[in-house]
Amino acid sequence: MLLAALLFGTSLATTAQTAHPHHHTTHYRTTATRPPPSTGPKVYVCSGGSAYAYHNYESCSGLNRCTHTVNAVTVAEAEGMGRRACRKCY
Repeated sequence: MLLAALLFGTSLATTAQTAHPHHHTTHYRTTATRPPPSTGPKVYVCSGGSAYAYHNYESCSGLNRCTHTVNAVTVAEAEGMGRRACRKCY
């Protein structure tokens, strides 16, 4: 959760100031920056609406009933989706 607060607390755009050497006019340009890539151990979640857990292994029997896509995400992302650790593989 702290990581999410830090990521969302930072600006997604930076402003650079440039001046033309022969003019006294200052121009501003905004450049978009990408947030840092998600890091940390990956866990597996079913993208179905009734899924409630994240899994340590893609082969966990808790994922057998998933009829949707299985995605690899970080623990923080999974918990941000409201998921908890699977009782079978954790």
